[in-house]
Amino acid sequence: MRYAHLIVASLLTVAMSAPVAAAEAAGAPLPTSEVGDVLVYKDKFVTVDCQRWEVIDLDRDGYRVSRCGDFLAFADRSTGRLFKIVTEAGDKLVRFKPGLPTLSFPLSVGKQWSGEYEGYTNADGAVWSGDTYCEVKAKEDVQVAAGTFTAYRIACRDDWTAGPFSGVSSSRTWYSPKVGAVVKSVNDQDSKWDMELQSYSSK
Repeated sequence: MRYAHLIVASLLTVAMSAPVAAAEAAGAPLPTSEVGDVLVYKDKFVTVDCQRWEVIDLDRDGYRVSRCGDFLAFADRSTGRLFKIVTEAGDKLVRFKPGLPTLSFPLSVGKQWSGEYEGYTNADGAVWSGDTYCEVKAKEDVQVAAGTFTAYRIACRDDWTAGPFSGVSSSRTWYSPKVGAVVKSVNDQDSKWDMELQSYSSK
């Protein structure tokens, strides 16, 4: 499916340990991270077949950079939004321009937002544009491979257009303030965007 928000990722807000007290008082803030923080996802991350993502740079031209094998993921430092995943040689695997609009900090129950973007993935050579509409539906416990976390459940709808084709897709994403990242995302139309946190560590 040609839409981005269903990954979320944001995902690569690879930031660890947002303060729980602050999250309760004023919603979950944009998380911070340290070089050496690690997120391990089951099977894949944003359609890329690589699981262990480690923060290697906190500010490379305004992006936080994480590495998994020969792959590099770039997230906007000021918003945490995933921008692109490329190979070490610079070959594009995934790109969201100006960024994947699936998270908007601070997060609080009832918050709504929207954003336009252009997407690309080499998984199927798809190029599309999308309008994403998201709402934080609840704060609840979610169980994943890495354990049980209190998380914000975010529902997103994506109106996408790819050449002469168009459609609507939807997703549910769980963001954990404790981890500082998405711990689970379910794509209701295409499971290649699904992901689940397997383990994590922070410096």
